[in-house]
Amino acid sequence: MLKFIFNAVFWTALVAAFTPQTFAAPPDGAFARTVAAYFSEPAETTFGRTRAEAEALCQRETQACDVINELARFTGIVAGVAADRAERAYEERMSEHRSAPTDLDQLLSELPAERAAR
Repeated sequence: MLKFIFNAVFWTALVAAFTPQTFAAPPDGAFARTVAAYFSEPAETTFGRTRAEAEALCQRETQACDVINELARFTGIVAGVAADRAERAYEERMSEHRSAPTDLDQLLSELPAERAAR
């Protein structure tokens, strides 16, 4: 999981490094119009249309719909496993942190006698 985070940070930084500082989408451009139209519609209309389009796709392409459903199930399983592992790692780190001594004298007393004398 840590490798994934490092990869994401690396590629984001790489793209940001080569993006000009003056880069910006025009306020009246195609992207801005699409976002404005998407957020100006009620959620029921937006999701209803999307659901209707998905149902039409499933009627036309049953194999594609089956693949999408299996992929969604698999993604849910992977996300659940990843969340469980992240939670377990967090709990282990927190228990290590709680059990770690915070007093300097206590830390020094745990060192072997010959190292403490240095």
